[in-house]
Amino acid sequence: MREVQRRLRELLGLPNDFDAFGGLALQWLARRSQRVTLVWETGGPRHFLVHPHHRAVIEPEGTTMALRYTWPHGGSRILARGSNESLKARLTQVLQSGGPYGGPEAEQPRAGRRFVITGWEGPTLTDKAWTCCYGAGYEARVRPIEGQHCLILVSPEGSFRLDHFGLHLNLAGSTHFYQGADDAFEPDFRDTSRPWHVRIRGVPQRLLYTALPGLAGFAQTEVGEVYLCLLGMNDFALVLVVPDAEPKCLVRGGATEVNGWELLPDEALPTLEGPPARFDPLSIAELIDKLVHLAPPIREHLIALSRAASRVPGTREVRRLLWAVSLAHEKGRRENFHDSDEAIFEYLVEHHFLDKTPQERARRSALQWLVDHTPLVRQSFSQRRRLWTIHLEWFSKPTRECIEAMTACHQELLKLAEPD
Repeated sequence: MREVQRRLRELLGLPNDFDAFGGLALQWLARRSQRVTLVWETGGPRHFLVHPHHRAVIEPEGTTMALRYTWPHGGSRILARGSNESLKARLTQVLQSGGPYGGPEAEQPRAGRRFVITGWEGPTLTDKAWTCCYGAGYEARVRPIEGQHCLILVSPEGSFRLDHFGLHLNLAGSTHFYQGADDAFEPDFRDTSRPWHVRIRGVPQRLLYTALPGLAGFAQTEVGEVYLCLLGMNDFALVLVVPDAEPKCLVRGGATEVNGWELLPDEALPTLEGPPARFDPLSIAELIDKLVHLAPPIREHLIALSRAASRVPGTREVRRLLWAVSLAHEKGRRENFHDSDEAIFEYLVEHHFLDKTPQERARRSALQWLVDHTPLVRQSFSQRRRLWTIHLEWFSKPTRECIEAMTACHQELLKLAEPD
């Protein structure tokens, strides 16, 4: 935590004895706990908000009522639907917690046309970011950090993606590319896009975007308050604050190392015993995603492997093997496998991670496929004897070299997982 404080003081230009993180936490507390009193006027079936800084109207929409919020720079979005009283209470809660998140809704492109983000505005007063809204209230933010910039995509619900760093114009010009597989007219990011989150007993809880220099995200959890500090180019720190205790830095590193960090690794929910009923790519990916002892970059890599292992005949054994070794790690094994294919599969069957040992050809084909697509599995020879190494020790503590190697093959895995 001392290094996090030192780095925050450098970024914010604060004195050496100043509690930089504590100051940021207080600023965020003030923003998400504002006292707001809303006055409404009625004009026919509509209810109009009377406020010096916010504009909103509750208007009929079919058989119900809709709460439409208008941004100061123009544009609007429906925040919720329901009864008049519930919508008034909803707007009070949104404003008191620092919202609304995202921005106004944009027009949906005509059929056959791709949505292109234009019309950047800024910089904002909060995090000095240039912003542009698109889709159903999504917001792209190009935010300065350490002489460069980072691209942040914020959903209407406040969750966000932050993975890319570089020059301002490069990020702004390629924002539409980084939208990935998300539908900009859905209310939030899909889980497969890996928006920033922490895990509690394997269950993801998304962070809310925090537009303060030095901070990027926040979540109020049953464990305590979780803050995501943005310290530099792909340099993040996850800080936990609990009552009557000093702030604690849980992890510091790049996006792949920090995103998806498990807060309670020793209180995992009971895991599935033995092989699952289904071995299709989606089912195995979902099961691996629930394991709590995997390091975030390893979890993401194993999920990518399970999805990629679907385009070639025989890759069902790859998915069975991926699940078996992941489950072995979840049950406490940290020692690498380094043996013949027969011995490795016999161990997995003996400890009920697999139900049966496949034929030799299927065993070697599965291991060879993994050797070709991941740094986690390697092949070697000893006195003409073929040996296989599965680096189980990296599943919870991957080395820097391992993370770099997994990153290098990530795009290839995504291409393999694409449908024809």
